[in-house]
Amino acid sequence: MLLASPYLTRIRAQLQAMNASEQIYARYYHACCEQQQYLSALKAAAATPSASSLSVAAHEAAGVTVAGVKADRLQTGVVAYQLPEVELTPQLRARLSHDEQQPLRRFINSLTVKERDLIAADNILIRDLNPLPENFSEDMYFSPQETAAIVLTKHNRFTPVFTHRHLFFELIYVLSGSCQQVIMGQEVSLREGDFCCVAPDISHAIAVFSEQSLIINILVRRSAFELVLLDLLRGDNPLATFFNQGVCDRIITPYMLVHTKETKEAKESYDAHALQAPTEQDIAGKHAVAIAGAEDVPVAMARSDAAQELEYLVLAMYEESQAGRPYGDKKLNGELMVLFSTLLQYFSADIVLPQTTVSEQSFVCDILHYMEEHYQHVTLKELAAHFNLCEAYLSRKIKQACHKSFRELHQDMVFCKVRELLEQSTLSVRTIAQLVGFNNVEHFHRLFRKHFGMTCLEYRRKYSHPAAGTAGAVPSLLGRGK
Repeated sequence: MLLASPYLTRIRAQLQAMNASEQIYARYYHACCEQQQYLSALKAAAATPSASSLSVAAHEAAGVTVAGVKADRLQTGVVAYQLPEVELTPQLRARLSHDEQQPLRRFINSLTVKERDLIAADNILIRDLNPLPENFSEDMYFSPQETAAIVLTKHNRFTPVFTHRHLFFELIYVLSGSCQQVIMGQEVSLREGDFCCVAPDISHAIAVFSEQSLIINILVRRSAFELVLLDLLRGDNPLATFFNQGVCDRIITPYMLVHTKETKEAKESYDAHALQAPTEQDIAGKHAVAIAGAEDVPVAMARSDAAQELEYLVLAMYEESQAGRPYGDKKLNGELMVLFSTLLQYFSADIVLPQTTVSEQSFVCDILHYMEEHYQHVTLKELAAHFNLCEAYLSRKIKQACHKSFRELHQDMVFCKVRELLEQSTLSVRTIAQLVGFNNVEHFHRLFRKHFGMTCLEYRRKYSHPAAGTAGAVPSLLGRGK
């Protein structure tokens, strides 16, 4: 287990301090809050426009403070950045366009040259200076010249809430406080200790409007998962299900959520249980364990230790990512493996995969229909390539849905066609074998006997009723003819 150390404490203190970008965002946020008040005053003044209306409204807005604003609420932050349209008379609108006292105008005018350079360099999202992007390219975070595939950043507090997408995985970790995610229109609340991993090319937004909240973003190239987490991706676990979809471009689950810290209710329940007077049986049990040489650790305590270990690990990864030292990328690769292994070891039961966005049944039906149409030559590799999937992931999905391996399912389809040709045609067995994709007739005979428990000739004598045609379509396994 990683132990708390002075340097990790310093990292946390540095994260808590408002950096230059956050200071600009906080000023921008406060200016937008004031602008709301300003526009409301203007709307009232527009009802009885006069020469003094605009100056009075500006004076009132200038005196507005944000002391009463609940900055930790998602709705407050969203409203602050979504300035309403105000119906004004042409005369008042003309004067408004030249008013230097409106809060946003004063904020823009107060920016120094250094701050404007920072806004441009760091893509700080200020209205009229930097547009809100819809897509983030990997080049914005991952240098093409570097081998690093994992980057950790702090999410700047008070950033405008905007919907965006990108082609890399984003793992959000709540170090302290809370935040709100909006993923494909669904609101997801995150609390301290939560991990939320958003799959590539998924529309989402994040809101952090509290100085007490610290959010770490762990950005990972898709290519890194196959390299770093190969063993985990091969396993049958929630992480493999989620990440294989993202790696393979077939997104069925848009995000994954893991709670690593107990809720207040669960903690109170555990504490109440711990305060109960021990029974004689409890004492005897502990005494027996002590004699054996080890004290049994409660499960709740083990989870608590694991949650703390994950917190220290994320802090150490953040420091490594920011330092840019030699071999830092290799170290981050290993630490990412430790992070996900720890999540599986202690928190498998807490991993939440939301309702799928693509029907699993429809997905499997598409695969089976393609196999039926190309049964003569289809292979797992070809099928995976057609659906842009990983072979291991596809094989597992087929097994889960059909309770048969790809090979078993393919043989069922082939011999379904063979059975039809034997029953309804007078074609020779050799011709039938070639029609369904077998070049080796002897191998075909062996498989047929294993499949039906009799030879082809025996089957034909027993079930043959030749129809006018010699070849029908493969009977659909899904109850639908071709």
